[in-house]
Amino acid sequence: MSGERRRPTHRLVLQHDADNEDSRSQTEVGALWPHERGGGFSITIKRGLAIAQLDGTRLHAFTIDHDAEDRKREERKHARDDERQRGRR
Repeated sequence: MSGERRRPTHRLVLQHDADNEDSRSQTEVGALWPHERGGGFSITIKRGLAIAQLDGTRLHAFTIDHDAEDRKREERKHARDDERQRGRR
């Protein structure tokens, strides 16, 4: 790797009450990347988070669409800039 920071490919989410469709909730807990040596993944868990084995809780990895996230981030930035401009008038 040439000093370039790689972005994660998947978001890790804990799904609570997995057996109960009506009360299902999710918490983002980290991210994962393909391991640089291949054959596996590197996983990062958010600081201060402990994962305990709980009945009805599952860990899922969802693909991150970086292009869509970058577009949303840019749209939010433009909206903030527009709001600031309106406040100056």
